[in-house]
Amino acid sequence: MTAPFRLDEGLWLEGRDVMIPWLTPRKELMSIGEPDVEIHGSQVMMSWSGSALGGLANGFGTHLSSRSIGRRHWHAADRLAYARVFVANPAKDPRVAYAALCAHFEALLGRGRHWTDGGGYPITDWQIGPCQLSVSIGERMMEFCQVMLFHADFIDPRSA
Repeated sequence: MTAPFRLDEGLWLEGRDVMIPWLTPRKELMSIGEPDVEIHGSQVMMSWSGSALGGLANGFGTHLSSRSIGRRHWHAADRLAYARVFVANPAKDPRVAYAALCAHFEALLGRGRHWTDGGGYPITDWQIGPCQLSVSIGERMMEFCQVMLFHADFIDPRSA
């Protein structure tokens, strides 16, 4: 059985019918789906636009590096192993956005695992084959809501 949104395979931009496979090396990623690319030393940021996750998203972005940060491998050694989801038309209030996104994914995927991070912010995640979909609230000078996708080969620093 195929996972919802084909997340077992990678990041699918269904509006463009472009599949960006998990664990694809950096050089190959640059030729899939015409990403916007920014290079800063050993760091590479890529983003793809297009309808995704049943129209909920309008693209994905990832950050690759040939280096790890301590034992926390945020950047999965130069392969696609995590992505930030660009949510189409998010609510301005991060708490409202979080509740709406969780309700959306619970309707499609069933009840997620609810927990809080060290700062007391809520996180809900779902395991979908080798992929974890996570909706969370964070804070950097102001609260924000984010949707992230992680492949099983990625070490999420929040759980390390």
